[in-house]
Amino acid sequence: MSAIMKHLLVISLLILVSACSSKQPSEIAQSSGDIPIWSLTETVSIQESNDLIFGYAIGPAVTSDDEILIVDIQKYVVHHFSPDGTHIGTFSQSGSGPGEMKNFSGSIITSNDEYVVFDRSEMRFTFFERLDGTWKHTKMINSETVPSVFFEGTDQTIIGRTTISFNRSNLNKPDPGYYVRQMTYEGEILKDSLLYGPMNNFLVWETNNGFTIRSFPGEYGETAFTSVYDKNTIIHATSEIFEFTIMDVNTGETRTFFHDIPRIPLTSAEKDTLISQAGDRFASAMREKMPSHKRAINSFFVDDEGRIWVNVPTPAEDDPAYNYLILDLQGEFLGKVSTPNGRSISTVANNKVYVTKRDPESGTSIHVYTITKN
Repeated sequence: MSAIMKHLLVISLLILVSACSSKQPSEIAQSSGDIPIWSLTETVSIQESNDLIFGYAIGPAVTSDDEILIVDIQKYVVHHFSPDGTHIGTFSQSGSGPGEMKNFSGSIITSNDEYVVFDRSEMRFTFFERLDGTWKHTKMINSETVPSVFFEGTDQTIIGRTTISFNRSNLNKPDPGYYVRQMTYEGEILKDSLLYGPMNNFLVWETNNGFTIRSFPGEYGETAFTSVYDKNTIIHATSEIFEFTIMDVNTGETRTFFHDIPRIPLTSAEKDTLISQAGDRFASAMREKMPSHKRAINSFFVDDEGRIWVNVPTPAEDDPAYNYLILDLQGEFLGKVSTPNGRSISTVANNKVYVTKRDPESGTSIHVYTITKN
C-alpha cells in the first residue's frame, strides 16, 4: 500500500459486529494439546523453468474440478494448469477494450466456474471462460456511489453499507485520491471496496468465500478481522485474544466463543526487528505501543466447507509445532496443522491446501497438499 493513511473509515458492518462481540462469550474448554493433528502431503509442485516464468504470481484460483489458474500481475498473463500441475496454456488480453485487462488487482473463480478479473485501472470486472480465456462479458463499477462494505443477503437485505463517490476521469492519474483493493463476487457482486485516502484504519481484500476488513489501532498492527462465508455468515475476530463472534445474516442471531490459547511473549530481538521494519517515521510510536506478547491471531479465512483456518504465532518448542488451527462455525476445534517452513496458506479448495512459495534464487512455486486427519 502507499503511505500509511490517516483517517478512520467508518464501516457500519464492523461496528455492528464489534458491538455483537461485546456480549459475554461462551468459553469452549479445549486446550491446544487436545486438538487432533492434521498432516499435509505434497501432491503437486508447479515450479518455474526456462519455459515458465511467473514474474510475480498471486495466490492461485482453483476450479471445482481442481484446475489451477495463476495470475502474473507483472506481465498480465493468466497461466492455466491441470490438477496434476501440467501447464495447459496461458491467456492475456492487455489493453482497455472489451475483454482486455489493463491492471490486474485480483481474480477469483465463481461458483459456476467463471473466471473473473478485477481491473483496477479501468474499475471493472472482466468475466472469462476459465478453460481458454474466452471473454464473456465486462461489468463496470458504478462511478457515482460504490458500497465499501457489502450488501445483498439471500433476502436482498442490505447488511452494511457505506457509499462514496469517485470521478472516473481521475482513474489514470498518478494520485487519483483513492485506493482500491480486491473484490469478491458470487454470481452477483457481493462487495465493492473502494478506499478513499488518506486513511489508515482499514484494509479490505478478498478471501476464499468473502472479504476481510482489518482494523488498525494506530500506525501498525491489526486488532480485528471480519470475514464473510457463503454470503450469509459474518465471522468477526480479535487479534489480542482468541475470540470469535458469528452472526447469521438471515436471522440476525449472534454467538461468541472464546478459547484460552496461551500467548507467546515477544522477545527483545523480535521487538527490535518489528521496529526496524517500520522505519524511522514510526519507530517511536511502535516503541510506545509495542505489546509484551505476540497476537493470539495473525489472520484467518473460511474455506469452501465453512471451516475457519486461523493463522497463529508458532507455539513454544515444548508443544507440537503448528501454525494453523482449524475450527468449525460452532467454535469446536477440528485440527491443527503445520505448513512447510511456516508459510502462509494461499487458499484451501476441494479439501486441498495451496501454498505459494517465493524464493529469490529458485523463483515462485505453487505447492498443493492433501490433508490427512490423524
